[in-house]
Amino acid sequence: MTSAYTVYEFYLEPADLRGQAHTVTVAAASVRDIFNKRTMKNEPKIVIAFVAHHKKLVANKTQTEAMIDLTGTDIIEQWHGATIQIAPAIAPNKQATIAISAVAEAATADVLDPTPPGSAEADAEAAQSKRA
Repeated sequence: MTSAYTVYEFYLEPADLRGQAHTVTVAAASVRDIFNKRTMKNEPKIVIAFVAHHKKLVANKTQTEAMIDLTGTDIIEQWHGATIQIAPAIAPNKQATIAISAVAEAATADVLDPTPPGSAEADAEAAQSKRA
C-alpha cells in the first residue's frame, strides 16, 4: 500500500502545534523549490524534516537564523540530529509563525532523568549522593 506521505510533502503550519511547544529532532534539511503565493513563482527554500513526523517545516529567514545559532553552522546538511523546540508564535507582521529555540532545560531534565521522584530508585540515588 502506498502512503500519501511518500507521494506528497506536507508542511507544518503554526496551527498544527495546537498552542504547545514541541521538542523535535532534525532528520534532514534540504533545499527545495517552493511556490511563493506573493510572487507567484517557485523560490528555493530550506525544508527541515523531523524524526518520526510526516510534516516538514519550510524555514523562513528568521527560522534559518535560529537553526544556524543553535547548531553553530550554516551548513544545512550538518543540522541532522539537532534537537530543538518548535512553538507557535506571532511574527512582527502579526502573522502566525513557528518559533525555533533551544530545548528548555526542564524538558531536557525530563528526558535525562526518567526516575520518578519518590520511587525506591530515586530514594536510593538521593541517599547515595548524600554519602558522597
